[in-house]
Amino acid sequence: MLIEQKLQQIKLSSGQEAVAQFLLEKRCRIAKYTVKEIAKETYTSNGTIVRLAKKLGYDGFESLKEDYLKEVKYLNTHFVNVDANYPFNSSDNNTQIANKIGRLYDESIQDTLSLVHHDSLRDTLKIMKEAKQIHFIGFNKCAFLGKIFQIDMYQLGININILENINSVILNILQSGDCIIIADYIGNIDKISFLIEDAKKKNIKIIAITSIGENSLSLVSNVTLYLSTRENTNDKIKSYSSEISVKLILDIIYSCFYSLDYEKYVKTNE
Repeated sequence: MLIEQKLQQIKLSSGQEAVAQFLLEKRCRIAKYTVKEIAKETYTSNGTIVRLAKKLGYDGFESLKEDYLKEVKYLNTHFVNVDANYPFNSSDNNTQIANKIGRLYDESIQDTLSLVHHDSLRDTLKIMKEAKQIHFIGFNKCAFLGKIFQIDMYQLGININILENINSVILNILQSGDCIIIADYIGNIDKISFLIEDAKKKNIKIIAITSIGENSLSLVSNVTLYLSTRENTNDKIKSYSSEISVKLILDIIYSCFYSLDYEKYVKTNE
């Protein structure tokens, strides 16, 4: 979850709320403020600001400030003229809706590509190549997209085992040397915490496909591939942006594998 979303959603004291609103209002301008100056501006104390930072999972305000500035910089790029949650309104005609959805797709793709890093892709391919068995867990629409990925990878001779019914029986399937790809926009692992614990015991590598910002999935993964992170959890028409982002990431993984033996696969397709 993004820091901005946390500031708007978590329960805060009146003093912490004042500091949160100050951060949300100033955004990138917060760079020039010290803790003492913020306390003065918000009629609070240094302790209130530090407690807010700790409530957000930081050891102090400076580390919170650093991550928040990075987040604001990210949020200020792309999606200038489109809302990922409500890309069209009731007054738009069919052609306008079509154009806005197309623009949303374009923005989601460019946003996702800005989050793709060479080292993360390299590590993902290495983990998958060395794995005895590759498992895939997808939540919501990610599960369906995982099945498309499974079919694509099968064409390359790579088997992806889709884990659908997440229960204790699955633990018998997971073996040392395997890897698990987990795709979830929110990145909440509460439902699969027992599986994560078992994977760690068996030294099973975890590849996360999830939103930017700190979430429990990215914290337990060996490598994280980040999704375009513009959608609200509940307040939206549809998960347009995250769905296209997940599909793009999976297609990139497939394409990188294809490139490892390009001539072979081209001849196979002839």
